[in-house]
Amino acid sequence: MSKRRGTPKPAPGEAGGLQRVQSSYGAVKNHHGARAPEAEMARTKSSVLPRGSKPGPELSELQQQAMRLTDFVLLGNQDAGIELAKLAKMEGMAVLYGDAGWTDPPRSTSALAQISEAASARDVGTRVHGLVAQKLLSQYAGPGFEPELLVLLSHLMNEHGVLFHKAKPVREAATELLTPITTKIRPAAVPLALAPLYDGVSSRKWEIQAGALSAIGRLVKSKKTKVGVARELRSVIPVVSDQMSCTKLQVAELAVETMREVCGVCGNKDLAPFVEQIIGSVISPDVVGSCVHALASTVLVQQVDAPALAVVEPLLLRALSLNQTAMRRKVAVVVSNLASMVESALDAAPFVVRVLPALRASLERLSDLEAKSVTATAIQNLEQSEITLSRYGVLSQSAVEGVLCEICTAHQVPAIETPVVEFVAGMCCGLVGARAFEEKPWVECILPFLEVESDEVAKRVCVGVLESCSFKAVRRESAADLEEEGEDLCNCEFSLAYAAKTLATNTRLHLKKGKRYGLCGANGCGKSTLLRAIADGQLEGFPPPNELRAIHLEQDTQAIDSELTLLEFVFAEPMCGGLARERVVAFLCELGFGDLNSDSAGSNPGSAGEANLGAHVGLSLIHI
Repeated sequence: MSKRRGTPKPAPGEAGGLQRVQSSYGAVKNHHGARAPEAEMARTKSSVLPRGSKPGPELSELQQQAMRLTDFVLLGNQDAGIELAKLAKMEGMAVLYGDAGWTDPPRSTSALAQISEAASARDVGTRVHGLVAQKLLSQYAGPGFEPELLVLLSHLMNEHGVLFHKAKPVREAATELLTPITTKIRPAAVPLALAPLYDGVSSRKWEIQAGALSAIGRLVKSKKTKVGVARELRSVIPVVSDQMSCTKLQVAELAVETMREVCGVCGNKDLAPFVEQIIGSVISPDVVGSCVHALASTVLVQQVDAPALAVVEPLLLRALSLNQTAMRRKVAVVVSNLASMVESALDAAPFVVRVLPALRASLERLSDLEAKSVTATAIQNLEQSEITLSRYGVLSQSAVEGVLCEICTAHQVPAIETPVVEFVAGMCCGLVGARAFEEKPWVECILPFLEVESDEVAKRVCVGVLESCSFKAVRRESAADLEEEGEDLCNCEFSLAYAAKTLATNTRLHLKKGKRYGLCGANGCGKSTLLRAIADGQLEGFPPPNELRAIHLEQDTQAIDSELTLLEFVFAEPMCGGLARERVVAFLCELGFGDLNSDSAGSNPGSAGEANLGAHVGLSLIHI
C-alpha cells in the first residue's frame, strides 16, 4: 500500500459522473435561492478566476469540476458546497487534492487548499464562506473527510483561530463548525480529537476554553462517541476538573456542567449517588471527608471497570494529599473494596498510574500500625494489576502504519491516501493504548476506509492488523526449548503471506544445531511456502547464507534433472558448488541415503527423482 495522494480513480462512466454533477448543478443558484442571470454568472466567474488563470492540464476533469464548485461555494452558495461534498464522497477525496499547478497568475492548487485559505482570510465575508464550506464538507463528504476533521479542530483550538474573532459572524460560523466535527468523528478517533481539545481547554483565551469544553460535552452526549470518551476518562476528568475553579465564571460553570456529564459516562450504579459529591470535592475540600467516609461504608455490588475508577480517582488523590491518618486509612479501604470488584486487571489502569504511587508515599508517612497494614493490603492488590499492565507496551504511529501497509499489501488492497493511513494508524494506536483488543472496534476504525471487492478480504485485513498489533504490544518472554542443550541455529520472529492469504503473523522459529524437526500441517497451510522462503533467503530474521546455508529439496523434481545422480543433483545447486565432496557424502549418509562411497553407489547411487520419492519435501541446514 503506497502512501500518496493519488488522482481520482477512473471509475466506470467517469465522464457520465461528471455530467451528472454538472446537470444537477447546471443552473447555478445564488445564496438567496434565485437563479443567477447569465450576466451575473459571467461577472461571478470573472471575479473569481483572474484573467489568464485556468486549470493546468494535469488536473483531472473531476478535480476541475471540484475547483469550479469551490468557486461558487466561496461566494456563499451552500448548494455548491453540498454538491462538492457529494462529489468527494462519490468519487473519492482525491478530487479535493489537486496536485497540479495553475497558470499565471498563481493560484491554490486544490479545492481543499482554496477553502482553507478562505477560512483564514482577512475579509470577514470570505472567512465566513470558507468556514461554511468546511462545515458542509464535514457534514456530507463521508468517512474519507474524517482525517481533515482533526485538522479543522486543531485550527479552531489555535490561539490565533476564529473562536474569539472580533467579528460576530466569524465567531458564529466557527462555533457552528464545531458541531459536525464532534458528531461525525468515530469512537476510535476520540483520543485523536481530545488532544487538540485539551490544548483548547488550557488556552489563555476564555472563548477557546468554552468552545473546547462544549465540544467535550457533545462528545459525551453523543451515543456514537460516548464509548470512546469512556475509554479516555482517566485523561478527560483531570483536564475538565482543573477549569472548575477558573476565574472566568462562564468557563467555570461550563466546566462543572461538562464534568457532570463526563462522570455520568461510567454507568456504575453503586457510584452514581456520589457523583455530585465527587464534583463538589474538587471545588470545596470540606466535602472530601464526608464523601470518602460514605464510599468506605458502601457495599459494592456491580463490577467496577476503568471508567468508574477514573471517576473516583480525583477524590482519592485529594484525600491522600490531606495530612490525616484516618483519611488515608479510609482511602486505602476504598481502594481495596474497588480493586476486589475489578474483573480484569487492565481495568485497574487509572489506579495503577496515579493512585498506587500516592499510596506508596502515604505508607512511608504513616506511623499507625493498623493504618499501615490496611494501606499495605491496598498496595498489594494494585501491584497485581501493575504486573499485568507491565506486559503491555505502546506502539508508535510509524509502527502501526507499517503493520497496516504490510497487511494491506499482502491482501492487494488498492492504494490509500496518506492522510487516511495516518488517521487509521492513529486510531489503532489509541486502541492499543486503551488495551482494547476486541474485534469490533478495530473493524469499525479500519473497514470504512478499505476499497476491496469482498467483505471477506476486508475482514481478514482488519483481523490481521488487530492480531499483529496485539502481538507487538504484548511483551512476551521467550519460551524455553524442551531440550535446552545445543547451539542455536536460528531464533527469530517472522510473518509469511502468499498472494492474498496470510499464513503466519509474528511467529517464532527457534532451531538448534544437531536437531531434526518435522513440519506438520494441513494441505495449503503454507509448509512448502515456508521452506521455500527459507531456502530463497526471504524469511525476515533468518540468518544470511554466509552464516547458515539452506538447501531445499523440492517435492517434485524437473524432468531434466530426473537422470542425474543424487550427488550430481546436489552439486548442481550453485550454493553447494564449493563444498567438499566428502562433507556432502557424510551429510547425506546421516540423512539415511545409504553408503554413497560404495562402488555401486559411486557408479549410480540412484537418480535424484528416486531419492526424492522417499524424502517428499526436505530442508537441510548447513552451519557455515
